[in-house]
Amino acid sequence: MITVKMIGAQYPEKEASRKLMLDFWQEPKNSMRYSRDSGIYTAYMYGEGEQKVHVILPDLRRIETH
Repeated sequence: MITVKMIGAQYPEKEASRKLMLDFWQEPKNSMRYSRDSGIYTAYMYGEGEQKVHVILPDLRRIETH
């Protein structure tokens, strides 16, 4: 069970959860999201002109506690 105290920089399963999420979304193995220290966030733009949509995928595993 994840508790409030586990969320943040000290979360013991953050690397395992990174791999699980990226594998689930079929991220290419050479993607910088597998090794970037700042998280697995990303954003994509789809469509053109007025039919454009911006999809933002934040990395909510990186919530810092103070």
